[in-house]
Amino acid sequence: MMQAIMQRLQPQMQQQQKAQAAALANQGIVPGTVAYDNAMRTFNQQQNDLMQVLISKVDQLIDATRDVANHTETTAMRVA
Repeated sequence: MMQAIMQRLQPQMQQQQKAQAAALANQGIVPGTVAYDNAMRTFNQQQNDLMQVLISKVDQLIDATRDVANHTETTAMRVA
């Protein structure tokens, strides 16, 4: 499941990174400068933070789905 989500998000994340680099270039901030490195580091950290939140939410969803499935199975056993 996580792999499918990553495959779907990867092109969007790459596009956002290109847009960030272009925005910096439009401001005269070019690769190899401290300002560029700092801006891209901050951008990449934000992207990583968002991915960690996503991974955590997916894990929570998987756990909740398992709990529901286990509860349903237990209930079905009691009824039978």
